[in-house]
Amino acid sequence: TSIGILKDQPPPEVFIDINDVAFLKAHSFYSGSLYVGANTTLTDAIALFKAVSVENPEYFAYTEQLALHIQKVANVPVRNVGTIAGNLSIKHAAREFQSDIFLILEAAGALISIRGDNEAIECLTLPDYLETDMYKKVILQIILPPLDCNEYIFKTYKIAPRAQNALAYVNAGFRFKVNKNDKYRVVELPRLVFGGINPFFIHAENTERYLVGRRLLDMSTLQTALNILGKEIKPDYRLPDSSPEYRRGLSLALFYRVILSVSPSSVRIRYRSGGEDIT
Repeated sequence: TSIGILKDQPPPEVFIDINDVAFLKAHSFYSGSLYVGANTTLTDAIALFKAVSVENPEYFAYTEQLALHIQKVANVPVRNVGTIAGNLSIKHAAREFQSDIFLILEAAGALISIRGDNEAIECLTLPDYLETDMYKKVILQIILPPLDCNEYIFKTYKIAPRAQNALAYVNAGFRFKVNKNDKYRVVELPRLVFGGINPFFIHAENTERYLVGRRLLDMSTLQTALNILGKEIKPDYRLPDSSPEYRRGLSLALFYRVILSVSPSSVRIRYRSGGEDIT
């Protein structure tokens, strides 16, 4: 499924079928985390994440959001054969690829485990994975953390020309741990992840640092955060991408949208629909 993205790279000389390696398609819970085999297809991942969100809503309700986002990736035939590790491998080979899978996993705080020819297993963050030489290495599992639904807010977005089968103009994922009884005060470093900006932009780090300890529902917090975000979002321009100004505006709009969505009852009625999902 990578042919459309890696157009300038020669095709592989050898194909190895690993579909019968059960471990790479299995899932399990260990120490509270969800371990998902890296060779799980996107279609199977959708079914798994929906089921887990129902079976364990206290700590994995957010996986339903993962499933809904993956439904916007490519199309059904591609999702039936494309895998989590395959998508991440494309991102590894082409940093400019606006990978939805990379983005939503990084926003959730996922780790990946890899094994090299020395049999040693490493657990890496997604950004560290991009910097890792994967020669003679294989992705084993995706490790998703438990997120208490009473403390965490998790949202992802994809703005694209079409609902499916299209790369994003901009995609974004947000994770906040908040004290809901204190106007949604942010109590740990949040995760603001954007795709479609430039090949090396992942986190809005300045905005993340600013938000620690501040209340998301304070107007002054929103205004200052938007100002900081606008300065650190610096889209590149490569045809056929949309203009940098448009993509910067989308990024700011998505941050504003997630703030509107955290507590709709606290938002003026005239603005409330700005945080609602459009289906």
